[in-house]
Order: sequence, then C-alpha cells, then structure tokens
Amino acid sequence: MSRRIWMILAADLAAGAAFGGAILAGGGSSPSVFQSSPSASWGLFSPAQWQTVQTRFVRRGFEPAGLRVVGGMMLLPQRRPLALVAGTNKGRECVVPVRGVQLGPTTCDVDRPLVLFGPRHATMGLLGLVGSGVVGVSATDRAGRVTGLPLIQVGAILTFADTFAGTVTLRAYGKGGRVLARVDLAA
Repeated sequence: MSRRIWMILAADLAAGAAFGGAILAGGGSSPSVFQSSPSASWGLFSPAQWQTVQTRFVRRGFEPAGLRVVGGMMLLPQRRPLALVAGTNKGRECVVPVRGVQLGPTTCDVDRPLVLFGPRHATMGLLGLVGSGVVGVSATDRAGRVTGLPLIQVGAILTFADTFAGTVTLRAYGKGGRVLARVDLAA
C-alpha cells in the first residue's frame, strides 16, 4: 500500500477510537447529540415563531402535540421559513403550507395530481402536495437531467420540498409511467 493510503487508514482508526472513547466516557451510551430528539419545527422557525404557528393551528382545530414540519426551507434574502406543517385535525392527517408564520389553506385530500406552494419560478424553494394515483414526481432541468423527488407520506397525502436553480419542468407520474401533470417553472 502507498503511504497515502496508510495515512488515511490511520486517520480513520484514530477517528473511530475517539468516537468509541466518547461512547465509553458517556457510560456506555452514545453521545448526547444522538440522544436528542429532532425538533418538530426542523429549526426553520425560532421558538417564538413556532409558538405562534402552533397557536394558529390549535385555533383551526388541530391537536398541538402532533404538529410537525414535513418539508420546508428558508426563503432568502428575507430569511422567512416556507414549510409544510402536518398534524391531526378532527381525526384526519392534514397539511398546511406556512410562509413566515402565516398559515395557508388546510388540505386533507388532494384532488389534483400536483399542488405547488412557493414562488412560481425555479430559483427559490418549492413545496408540493401529490394527489392519489401519483406514484412519483420528477424534475427535469434545462440540460435534460432528470431527478426523482423524495415523497413523504402524511396520511393519504404525499408531500415534497426542494429547491431548483434555473428553468425546470416538474412531472407527476401515474402507474405505467403515464404523465398526470406537468408544470414548467422559468428562472
């Protein structure tokens, strides 16, 4: 083996030993970073903003304990959160888009293949809801590169969140690869 490979191997072993030492120093448990539970607000909202959002959801009849961000991003340059927040309303899982601390419409069923929230150009973040019958969503850039978007299930609704740079075309696909919806977003 070359000297470079030996140095990389030695560095990896040292890092592994340090991690193991941290676990042993903690009484056999993993370091506290692994013990913390994720924030329901994903850190997109300040504690005061999240409290405001929760209060507004409760006014709409949502149960406060289950509220959580299922997709989101920070809009620049204003540094305002844009998020899809999910929760239980009258026994049903529903999703609400939130811009800053302003709640959008409550959606418990999606009657179209693709519903988008956010700026209608592809240089910012975009949140989406996917209707029944859709099995996948893709984004195609100007050069023809296709990327599949990860979908998160919330009750009967599938959601996604992503950012795009430049012109992009979103497609929602049904079974057999049939295109159910197409949206062109210009830069």
